[in-house]
Amino acid sequence: MRLFLIYYLSIQEDIPNDVMQEYEDALVRAGCDLSPLRYIKGIRAYTRSGGLGGGFENLLAGVKNFLPAKKDLPVTRIIESIMEPGGGTNDTNEEFLYFDPKVSRASNAKMPRTRTPFQEAIVFIVGGGNYVEYQNLNEFAQRQTIKKKITYGSTEVLSPKEFLLQLVMLGKEQ
Repeated sequence: MRLFLIYYLSIQEDIPNDVMQEYEDALVRAGCDLSPLRYIKGIRAYTRSGGLGGGFENLLAGVKNFLPAKKDLPVTRIIESIMEPGGGTNDTNEEFLYFDPKVSRASNAKMPRTRTPFQEAIVFIVGGGNYVEYQNLNEFAQRQTIKKKITYGSTEVLSPKEFLLQLVMLGKEQ
């Protein structure tokens, strides 16, 4: 079911009704609960009718960030920018707070950012984390000349089954 949902969310065009019925029949034969698909189809129909004003297209763009690709995800690019202040192509790290434990609190606020690269980082996502971000950060850390240590955490990491159950529950709330 998860694989089909990724496919369904990643295509722009509508699937013809007869083809969609074949997909659904195959999923049922495979023992899948169609509740998550019904929920996603409902959201897609609602947004296409103007209900969210392009919100579904933004969701699709977000989903495509998690599809396998040979590029770094946004969280990895941010961490690279922070850990390698001189090497990044964007200056987004200037927006993040900087605390140096070696400097007193009074002078910390006025202290300019160091341009020294960091070797360790703790990345904590408020909300749902995922294995793809974790893996992408690990790959970034390992491909550095001097290996970096990145610890990843989040408020919640759902198993694949828990994710589908959340979609089922969301469908029941409508």
